[in-house]
Amino acid sequence: MTRDQITNLLRSLLSAFGGIAGGWFLAKGWLTAQDISFIAANSGAILGLLATLGAAVWGAISHRQVNMVATVAAMPEVKKIETVPTVAGAALADAAGAAAGAAGTVTAGS
Repeated sequence: MTRDQITNLLRSLLSAFGGIAGGWFLAKGWLTAQDISFIAANSGAILGLLATLGAAVWGAISHRQVNMVATVAAMPEVKKIETVPTVAGAALADAAGAAAGAAGTVTAGS
C-alpha cells in the first residue's frame, strides 16, 4: 500500500469509529467536548504523528542485526550464513537461528 492509501484508510477508520470513541471517552469523563473538537480539527496532523512514530518503531525493530541476519537466512537462495568465531558471533548465530527457524541455517564460525 502507498502512503496515500494508508492515510486514506486511517482517515476513513477515524471517521467511522472516531465519533463512537469520542462519545465513549466523553461519557467516561476522560475527555472534554473541547478535547474532542481539538482532535477532530487536527486529525490529519495527529494521524501523521502516529504514522511517523509507528514507522520509527517498526524501523528500530526490523533493522536490528538479528532480524536482518534471520531475514537473509530465510531466503530460499541462501544456503547458510556463518558468523565470525567470537562470543558475539556465536550469540548472533544463536539468536538469528532461532528467529529464522527452520527456514534458514545460521551457524557460528569455528
